[in-house]
Amino acid sequence: LEFKNLSFAYPDEPETVVLDNLNLVIEPGEKVAFFGGDGSGKSTAVKILTGLYGVEKGEYLLNGIPTKELNRGELKKKLSIIFQDYINYHFSLIENIVISGQRKKVDMDLYDKVANISSVNKFKKVINVDDSSILGKTFPSGKDLSPAYWQRLAIARMLYRNKDIFIMDESFTYIDDISAEKILTDIFRFLGKEKSLIYLTRSVALLNKFDRIYYFKAGKIVESGSWDELLKKKGFLYKEYVEQSNSNE
Repeated sequence: LEFKNLSFAYPDEPETVVLDNLNLVIEPGEKVAFFGGDGSGKSTAVKILTGLYGVEKGEYLLNGIPTKELNRGELKKKLSIIFQDYINYHFSLIENIVISGQRKKVDMDLYDKVANISSVNKFKKVINVDDSSILGKTFPSGKDLSPAYWQRLAIARMLYRNKDIFIMDESFTYIDDISAEKILTDIFRFLGKEKSLIYLTRSVALLNKFDRIYYFKAGKIVESGSWDELLKKKGFLYKEYVEQSNSNE
């Protein structure tokens, strides 16, 4: 996956550059983080990655093929995604995870694996629900969940789709740091050496787990490298790390 000199502006505001000359390469099996605050451009970059926004200037290549030559359906077949604004489906628990057209042919081995990784199987015992339990408030019998439990379901749903490239957009917002670290470690193990992960965050927590970090600021990638490389450089990420560490004391 590659961006070459990619820039983007919304059609109704062409003078406002949202992404400015991005260059990045993500190899098969690589686990990378897009780090940056609100308005940094990382979420727009992901919308281009997923085909929600088209490429206007520069190139977005997948396996060396410009995505302009692919329809969105072909691109979608390569991606498993959890967006920051994921949906809580008021279906059964199992349907929440296997929401795709495969609901009648559930891969139970895969289902159990992703339910364990995301700790869904753990919270089922805590709140006394099973796979057939209806979730949400739409139906009288529905069981509502905490935001942290809904988020775990959304992570399991992303994993169950099991594509070549996984994208997680602020996916641990409601999950404590210790649980998030365990889930991420298990996700890495699940993906193995062939499948890639792109992780969007504004928090420095967990960044040291990734092969490479891209720091987004005002629509540009202002620095990139491993956690150790960027801390040693004492640039943008180092300053953000010190600031967030001090604010948590």
